[in-house]
Amino acid sequence: MGHSPVSVRHSTLAAAFLVLVTGCGLLLGDRKEPCGGDPSCEDAPDAAAPGTSSGDPADPAAPSTSSSSGSSGASPSPSATSSSGGAIDAGGDAATLAKNKTHCEKLGASGCSCDIPKAGAPPANDEACDANVGIGSICCAGSDWPAAGSSCSCYTGDCNSPGGGGCSCSLGFAGETCNDGTMCCVSPFGECLCTYQGTTCFRGYRQVTRCDAQAIGCRNGTKQVTSCALPR
Repeated sequence: MGHSPVSVRHSTLAAAFLVLVTGCGLLLGDRKEPCGGDPSCEDAPDAAAPGTSSGDPADPAAPSTSSSSGSSGASPSPSATSSSGGAIDAGGDAATLAKNKTHCEKLGASGCSCDIPKAGAPPANDEACDANVGIGSICCAGSDWPAAGSSCSCYTGDCNSPGGGGCSCSLGFAGETCNDGTMCCVSPFGECLCTYQGTTCFRGYRQVTRCDAQAIGCRNGTKQVTSCALPR
């Protein structure tokens, strides 16, 4: 049975198209084509770039890239350790190292004062403060001594000598005394007077041999103590 010219021509064109497609396939070789919308097809992952990781364990030879916010195994810096956490800095804690439980300081030429520290107050120290602060001294503390926040002072005389003879003294920190007169008397108001007028003190006054802090005594509402600095 013979073929029509149209059929022969169609066969020739089909053969030529097949040759063309086959040649294109050979030219493309292993070229990867995208999967498109085929769900059964999976694109092969690209090869990881040298020195990077896409979820695999890090290369042991590569430097650590741990975040500083994570655990890096490094010891904390000494300066980052707070003293409130229990550590004592290089200078030490003065309140902890002091042998006394009082905070004392010198006052004037011959005097001192102490207090029992409370929260927020200067810490305890080993400053001495007792009846050896000066001649004729006396130490007086508040009625609540030694409660936290209470105070104590060691006094000497603070004296004046007006013209015309005589002298007067009160509690202070000047380290002074006086006995300029024929008699010295301590008033009920905490003042000591020496005068050449008379030989007998006024009623209510105490006669003393000289005016100093010891002769005047502690003020009302306070009590005499031997030392304002107290050991722990």
